[in-house]
Amino acid sequence: MEPLGEQIRAELSRVGADSSAGDAVTAWPAAVGKEIARNAWPARTQPDGTLVVHVRDAIWGFELTQRATEISARLPGHPRLRFT
Repeated sequence: MEPLGEQIRAELSRVGADSSAGDAVTAWPAAVGKEIARNAWPARTQPDGTLVVHVRDAIWGFELTQRATEISARLPGHPRLRFT
């Protein structure tokens, strides 16, 4: 079985998303830690490269929105984050 990283990057590039977004998704658990990773997960990237992250509830959404700059700095490509 081959890793899908290159195929994901190619597809993201095809739809106009930042090619580093696939790397950001892969790096998510290490960048945010176990607790956050259990309660928030990258869902998709938008064509402008924004990483859309689904959160368990509004409380997590609020908390992570406050920490978006810090989290983005830990991710490859430093994507803009949107928590939903």
